[in-house]
Amino acid sequence: MDNAVFFAATSATLGMPLIVELGVALDALIGLVIFGVFFFHIRENFESLDLHWLERLREDQ
Repeated sequence: MDNAVFFAATSATLGMPLIVELGVALDALIGLVIFGVFFFHIRENFESLDLHWLERLREDQ
């Protein structure tokens, strides 16, 4: 739906109107906030991202 609004706005005008540019910027900002929340939860749930234990498991086989 977002792409349809974007294409309708660009075809109705001779370029990118300000509202479309602001919409794209808002989409990018929301995406960054969502990625930040995901990374924050990953950091809280896992104490370390050390792969030493996984390498040790593979060596034991």
